[in-house]
Amino acid sequence: MPQAAGARQGATLILLSMLPILAIAGLVAVLPVLLDVFRDTPHAELLVPMVLTLPSLCVALFSSLAGAIADRWGRRPLLLLALAGFSLLGLAPLLFSSLEAVLASRVVVGLAEASILTCTNTLWGDYFPDDARRRWLGYQQMSGPVSNALLAAAGGALAAHHWAAPFWLYLLGLPALLLAYVFLHEPERAAPPVRQDTARFPWATAGRIAIVTLGVSVVFFILAIQQGRVFAAKGVSSPALSGQLIMLVSLAAIAGAACFNALRNRPIRLQLALGLACYGTSYVGIWLAGSVPATAAASALGQFASSIVLPALIAWTLASFAPLHRGRGAGVWGAVFFAGQFVSAPLLTGIEHLAAGLSPAIGCVGIAALAAAFTTLCFHLKDDK
Repeated sequence: MPQAAGARQGATLILLSMLPILAIAGLVAVLPVLLDVFRDTPHAELLVPMVLTLPSLCVALFSSLAGAIADRWGRRPLLLLALAGFSLLGLAPLLFSSLEAVLASRVVVGLAEASILTCTNTLWGDYFPDDARRRWLGYQQMSGPVSNALLAAAGGALAAHHWAAPFWLYLLGLPALLLAYVFLHEPERAAPPVRQDTARFPWATAGRIAIVTLGVSVVFFILAIQQGRVFAAKGVSSPALSGQLIMLVSLAAIAGAACFNALRNRPIRLQLALGLACYGTSYVGIWLAGSVPATAAASALGQFASSIVLPALIAWTLASFAPLHRGRGAGVWGAVFFAGQFVSAPLLTGIEHLAAGLSPAIGCVGIAALAAAFTTLCFHLKDDK
């Protein structure tokens, strides 16, 4: 049974869970600006999106290690150290003028993000039993769209002044560090299991979760990363206006979170199938949209889908691992999920070359998501609770 926790721990974890995606929410509107600033850098088309996605590669590479450290030495010490590094090193691009230096700083930020993500997800499992955990994850998704919308608007407004100004948003990690220090306690350690078979890490379970998570993650991050480019392709030239549009469509995720809360006790495969179907419809709609309002409406459906698939995947993962392995299991999930984020940008670039445009490429991903939604309904996922 997870150690008792209350509203202060839940609210603090909700705040911490937003930090690893700050690079997307706060910087997505600046992507067209970065492409223009660094247009003379060789391979800028491929390298500039990595300002957003490179931290995710580090999360993918080091989340499993972070989970093992959290299981062995504790969640709280690692989390506090990572929060301090996140806040200070996230500001580093303010000091640089070359794309290479910016990318190098993003690697270090990614190491901190790996620990924050893993420890936060693990503490959801440590603090709350299953039904309360799913309810809190629903609350997290309800509050997330509001903060993400504000970050997107702030990032767009800051980008209008200077391409590096949105990185000031990393200062938000400092109050998060204070709240974590005051309100989060280290969970009690359970005694090691006597039987050797229960002590082994359940790789088969982790593998099933990883396969599903990778596919969903690639679809999830297509819109999350490319939203600024989507509006630019439809005629929105102002980063500030792009940030405002992203803020508006992000609010649709609140309805998606409410939908997840209503369906939180239904099988995971049904939740994932609904989310993928909404993504597919959204992406095909973006492809066919002939105006900015139509594009915004289609994008809003994608935001709705995001608040269904993300808590569903996290709840499934945390329910599938015993406390002894929960940190490592959460690390595996984080590694695969953010690997999907890193893969999504170059994958879409490749599809874009084949499909002769950004909108047709997103439409192709939408068709694949619709097919995946149908396939998901046809298979029962073991450990699907």
